Amino acid sequence: MQNAVTHFPGHGTLFEEMYLEAKSKGKAESRAESILRVLEVQGVPVSDEVHVRITTCTDLDTLTT
Repeated sequence: MQNAVTHFPGHGTLFEEMYLEAKSKGKAESRAESILRVLEVQGVPVSDEVHVRITTCTDLDTLTT
């Protein structure tokens, strides 16, 4: 008799939390890159301070705004 699988997705295991955090971070990084690209194409100057604020932001709602 084999052991029954007792883990189901969505139960908040450490692995799932790490995966979701990495996935969210990847989305934020991608969004930040897109924002900077649009600003560059539009000829909008971006100071070093603003560049850092954009690239270090991990809140997708903030980056969308």
